[in-house]
Amino acid sequence: MVHNIAGLLITMKQMREMASHLSQKPVTELTEAYHICRAEALKFQTRWVPLDYPKDSDLKKPRILLVLREHESEKTIDVKKGGRTKLARTAREWLKARGVSGAEKIKFVDTEDPFYL
Repeated sequence: MVHNIAGLLITMKQMREMASHLSQKPVTELTEAYHICRAEALKFQTRWVPLDYPKDSDLKKPRILLVLREHESEKTIDVKKGGRTKLARTAREWLKARGVSGAEKIKFVDTEDPFYL
């Protein structure tokens, strides 16, 4: 059985925007931005997971997944349906309220959890 996580895929630029908004000062250093955003996500009982995406590509880019759902499965969930759920819409609004540009267009993905033991 595979442990999957599904959620919104955030770029490093968007993470820095959110950190700057939350701290009310420019945040350019990625480690600082990660910790600020992770702390905010934890307040709402969600995970902020770093990953390389897409998994099976030479074009991997570091991203952050704001985890909205975790599941054990051999199959991934339908990302088109998942991206249109009330939970995904609410999460996009949550990100937009925290200064993330393009939040309404953030991609919903389902992938293997890189930290699951």
